[in-house]
Amino acid sequence: MSFIEKLLNIIYPYKCIFCHKIDFDSEDSGICDFCFEKLKVFDKDICEKNFVMNSGFSMFLYSSEIREIIHKIKYEDYGYYAKVMGIKMAEFFVSQNLISADFIIPVPIHWKRKIRRGYNQAEIMAKEVSKITKIPISNCSFIRVKNTRPQFDLNKEMRIKNIEGAFAIKSYEEIVGKDVLFIDDIYTTGTTLRECEKVVKSIGTNNVYYFTLCSTKVFSWEDFSS
Repeated sequence: MSFIEKLLNIIYPYKCIFCHKIDFDSEDSGICDFCFEKLKVFDKDICEKNFVMNSGFSMFLYSSEIREIIHKIKYEDYGYYAKVMGIKMAEFFVSQNLISADFIIPVPIHWKRKIRRGYNQAEIMAKEVSKITKIPISNCSFIRVKNTRPQFDLNKEMRIKNIEGAFAIKSYEEIVGKDVLFIDDIYTTGTTLRECEKVVKSIGTNNVYYFTLCSTKVFSWEDFSS
C-alpha cells in the first residue's frame, strides 16, 4: 500500500461490511476477524462430498448474515460487497484445491436487470476468483435471454419451469472440449446451474463445475451445531 493509500485509509478507514466498525487491516478483505468467525464456512470434508456428488462446492452456509449481504448487493447498490466476498471466495477456492478448470463463466443476469442494478454480482465475484486463481474468464457470449422472476420464493417444480430456456451461448469456440467453472452467489436447488450446464454441454464442453458464495444445502448439520 502506498503512503497516500495509507493516509487515505486513516482519514477514511475501511470498515467491516458486517459490523461497520473501523478495521484498519481489512483493505483487501473488508470483513473483521470477529464477524468472519461468526460465519459458517464449509469444512474440507463437506466441500469434498459436495464436489463428488454435484461437481462443485460453496464457501458459506446460507445464514441471516449472508442473506443480508446478498440483499444489499442485489437491491441496495452495494457492489463493493460483491468484490469483498469475491476475494474471500478466491482464497477459499485455492485452499480447497478441488477444481482445475480452463475457463470461468459468471452466471449472467438479464440485461434489463443489469441496467437497473448497474452490475452483475457474479461477474464481480468471478473477476476476483480469476485474479487469484489465474483461471481466465471466458470470452464466450453466455447470456440470459429470459428475464426470469426471482427464484427464492418458488418451489422446485416452479424453479425448473422458470429457468428453462433462460440461457443461450454464442462465440463459444474457445470452450469446446474445455473444463468450465460457473460462479454464482447462491446455490439452493441447483436448477440454475444445471440449466447453465445443459447449455454449455450442448456445444461440446468437457467437465462443468460450479463454485458459489453460499449454499442452503449441507451434508452434515452436526458440523454447525455450535
